[in-house]
Amino acid sequence: MGKWLEVLRERPPDGADGCEERLPYLVDEIAPHPLLWAGRCLSHAHREFFPILDLVHFGSGAYDGEWLWLDELQKEELLDELRRIRRISRREEFLPGLDGRRYYDLWRRDESPERFEAWLDRIEQALGAEGGRWVLLSL
Repeated sequence: MGKWLEVLRERPPDGADGCEERLPYLVDEIAPHPLLWAGRCLSHAHREFFPILDLVHFGSGAYDGEWLWLDELQKEELLDELRRIRRISRREEFLPGLDGRRYYDLWRRDESPERFEAWLDRIEQALGAEGGRWVLLSL
């Protein structure tokens, strides 16, 4: 399937590993690529300010095989960190030593700013979906 993010009402029982089995619990879903790159683009010194973004990047070692489950608290923290790094990127908030504009250019890679912002808006929408309590990230 490739990289994917699912927001679920509840965590399915152990052994419900297929998409079909998770479907009754699904609230929203989206390709999470910007989230997977957000933590990697931060310097090691700045990753401590964004522990969940650092956790979800695809090289973090937090994944169990290709899956990473986030509970409701971690999901809310991820949404907060995403919003904060977007404010820093727009220079609406500052973090000493982090050049928001330079970070943003590294983070969005070859995406146009318009497409990237629309994608981030859609990820925020998915993470904030009513009833969503669990997140499954799949690599």
